[in-house]
Amino acid sequence: MMTRTLHLVTTNDGEQIAVWKVINHVEDVTMTHTPATGLSDVTAQNVFLTHGTFSDKQTCLKIAEYLASLGHHCYIMEWRGHGDSALPKEKFNFETVATYDYEATFRYFFEELKLDNAATEIWPTVTAWIEKHTS
Repeated sequence: MMTRTLHLVTTNDGEQIAVWKVINHVEDVTMTHTPATGLSDVTAQNVFLTHGTFSDKQTCLKIAEYLASLGHHCYIMEWRGHGDSALPKEKFNFETVATYDYEATFRYFFEELKLDNAATEIWPTVTAWIEKHTS
């Protein structure tokens, strides 16, 4: 059964950002090669998706559901002012989204959810970069 779960994360400038988790509840998270799938064995991964400027999670849902059907856990971040994220208190731009929205989302992944993809090894580097560029 495919499920979508909403979690709101708080950015360092006080905005609420929607992060959706899309998963397929199946017992075996490794998809095995079959003629129907045409795939080699696939190990479940955590997959991060986000939309473009004038859209929301809807643009990512089909690929998220497809990947979830293969056993992956997909997370879709909706920018501030888009979809289920809060309307921003102030004007924002791409730099704001990159500096605050992405940082809050990755903090949620690595510090709260304790996701263990190989990308977690870069989290200290990412946070150091953000601190350097927002101070």
